[in-house]
Amino acid sequence: MLGDKRVLLIINSANSTAVCPVCQNPSNRVHSRYTRSLADLPWADLSVRLLLKVRRFLCLNSNCHRTTFAERLGEAVAVYARRTTRLSNQLYQIAMAVGGKAGARLTTHLGIATSADSLLRTLKRVQLPSPPTPRVLGVDDWAWKKSESYGSILVDLERHQPVDLLPDRKETTFAVWLDAHPGVEIISRDRAGSYAMAARRSAPDAIQVADRFHVLKNLGESVERVIQRNYSQVQQVLLTKASRNSPVASTLTNQNLPLKWHTAQKEARFERRKALYDQVQSLKQAGYNLSEISEELEISRRRARVLLQGPPTMKRVIRPTKIEPYKAYLRQRFFEDGCHNAMQLWREVKEQGYEGGRTWLLNYVTQLRQQLVEPDTERTGVQATTQPKPLSDFLYSPRQLTLWFIKDKSELRLSQ
Repeated sequence: MLGDKRVLLIINSANSTAVCPVCQNPSNRVHSRYTRSLADLPWADLSVRLLLKVRRFLCLNSNCHRTTFAERLGEAVAVYARRTTRLSNQLYQIAMAVGGKAGARLTTHLGIATSADSLLRTLKRVQLPSPPTPRVLGVDDWAWKKSESYGSILVDLERHQPVDLLPDRKETTFAVWLDAHPGVEIISRDRAGSYAMAARRSAPDAIQVADRFHVLKNLGESVERVIQRNYSQVQQVLLTKASRNSPVASTLTNQNLPLKWHTAQKEARFERRKALYDQVQSLKQAGYNLSEISEELEISRRRARVLLQGPPTMKRVIRPTKIEPYKAYLRQRFFEDGCHNAMQLWREVKEQGYEGGRTWLLNYVTQLRQQLVEPDTERTGVQATTQPKPLSDFLYSPRQLTLWFIKDKSELRLSQ
């Protein structure tokens, strides 16, 4: 039967008997008939659909709990399937090769149109082969939902492939898995006590080791604590080295620093770029090409090319703040009236209509205090504010210094 771009085949079974799927006894007594529709592989550019006339038989075994059963049609058609086995295999190969959405677009042109979700369900229904029990097993937790629920992942560290996912990280769950998979010789784990107890109980002969990630993590935390305890001495060493070797550090140590910390940092970075620009220009005048300049100064070719085009400029973006209209009043109250109480000044400008945050006003009062020649410490208790340090490019944090100890020696640069 040939329709519009579709071939419809009506098929009847030729067997006179059928076997009960439960008791395996044959039967020739037909109970009823029904039609089953199946999709099959296309023929040329035509889609093919099979209409199977299926019979339902009575089970002749009085002890069988199945009264009736449908006749089985062999490996070509699975039970309850809506497509033939060979079509399912074809869709599985397409889903494996290109995925869901791309596979759905491809099947439209092949005459076996299906949805992306159907292709993904085809992948999920396939029974994966059971992997062999690993000799070296890695176990760690992972988050189903961070800070709420966690599972465990098991990895074969010799083949570098996941083995299984456990629904939680409890001792009993991991112990049950080890009981079902004997033969593990080495277990690499984190410092969780539940994994250790499960391994001692269900795999007592296995050697337990800490994985590399947690070893480095624990080592880094220990080194960072040591650096933090002695950070004042580290600062002195870094400042001495920076002032001796860096023209930027030596020029910034004696200049008048801006009042705001972020402004000081911006100017420090600008001075560093300017010093680098001078070095690039001097090497260019000495006859170095772009690649040689990049290698000598340990910078990228792109950055060297930009510095060759012209000197760096510092962009100054001045944005008006909500405290701007009240600065004249605050200066008058601070310097002429002698009111140095920031909270009192904040209450006064708030009554005048100030809608900004309190932090903006406190920061501005701090700047005004820095302009006092002699702070009135006896009356207000306010000490002279320390100027910010614009040498963050040279004063590395304890965590940055810790990374130097953990990194491979070949990855460290001379500038570090």
